[in-house]
Amino acid sequence: MPEDPVRILLLNHYYWPDVSGNAQYGTQLAEDLARAGMEVHTIASVGDYLGESRTPLPREETHNGVVIHRVPVTNF
Repeated sequence: MPEDPVRILLLNHYYWPDVSGNAQYGTQLAEDLARAGMEVHTIASVGDYLGESRTPLPREETHNGVVIHRVPVTNF
């Protein structure tokens, strides 16, 4: 009988493609866990650290095996 995959939920204010250090560390961790065979989801903000997003980020997408869910938040 196959085992269910380990499921991970990462909550981080910023995530890929944001370039802040916080986003880069969270992205690296999530992608490493996904490569190890875990089911990884992350919840992050729709905005970016510098507040300069040129194009709106999708509310949901999968990048390098990680399902990204973006929600509206304030910058405070």
